[in-house]
Amino acid sequence: MINISYDNFLRKFKLNIFFISAGITLSLTSVVLVDIAGLELLSETMGLNNVFSGVAALLGPPFAGKTSPHLHNTLSIILVFEKIAVETLHAP
Repeated sequence: MINISYDNFLRKFKLNIFFISAGITLSLTSVVLVDIAGLELLSETMGLNNVFSGVAALLGPPFAGKTSPHLHNTLSIILVFEKIAVETLHAP
C-alpha cells in the first residue's frame, strides 16, 4: 500500500495545474499575437511580449513582497483589482 499524505498529493496537484497552464499559455501566445497584430508583425510582437514578460518577472515579486504585509491576509483588494482588470480587458 502506498502511503501518500494529503499535503503531498495537494502539492503535486497544484504543480501539475501550474505546469499544464504554463504549457497552454506558452503554446497559445503566438496564436493570440497573430490574431491581434497579424502574421507580418509576429516577430516584433513576440519580442515586445518577451520584454514585457521579463519586466513583469523582475518587478512582480518585489512589488508583491512590499504590498502583501499591508493587505492583512484579505483578498478583497486583490479581487477588486482583478475585477477592474477583467472589465477593462473585455471592454468593447
